[in-house]
Amino acid sequence: MGKKTALITGGAGGLGKSLADKLSASGWNLIVTSRDGERLRQAYGNSHLQIVADCSTVAGV
Repeated sequence: MGKKTALITGGAGGLGKSLADKLSASGWNLIVTSRDGERLRQAYGNSHLQIVADCSTVAGV
């Protein structure tokens, strides 16, 4: 079986970042989303697939 992939919405926040760190350390591929692209870049640099989106709305998803 290949690598597992996780989608983390709210990835720039504390809980999302903690989850991302744990999953990344376990070898998961990650997709992280946030409404704030700058916070994503600050949290992850160039790591992981980063998507700027507001997942609290149907249009954002």
